[in-house]
Amino acid sequence: MRKIILSFIAVLMSSVVFARPGPEIPIPKVTAIEAISIASDYFYSGNTKVYYKPKDYIMLVAEYTCNFGKKNNAEWAWKILFVHPKANDHSVSYKIDSKKTISLLDITGGL
Repeated sequence: MRKIILSFIAVLMSSVVFARPGPEIPIPKVTAIEAISIASDYFYSGNTKVYYKPKDYIMLVAEYTCNFGKKNNAEWAWKILFVHPKANDHSVSYKIDSKKTISLLDITGGL
């Protein structure tokens, strides 16, 4: 039992020693509040076709990231996610870049 515990500690310590940080996170040029406002104005004005009424969706996540699906690039931007609270398999996500340009990333759920 003691050997198992010592082995576990050794593995744990080695993972800490060899851990590497991710990419440096730049300071956003667009604040989270600005990104949420841009996405909300766009979404709630009915610019994106969704199954339920846009007013029934809620903004669930605002994430500053450089990972957008299968594309990992050097551009950091805001990802804003709207979800229908009851039919929560229905969602819409947008990307807000540093120039305050909005791009549709994904729509899930039936139309």
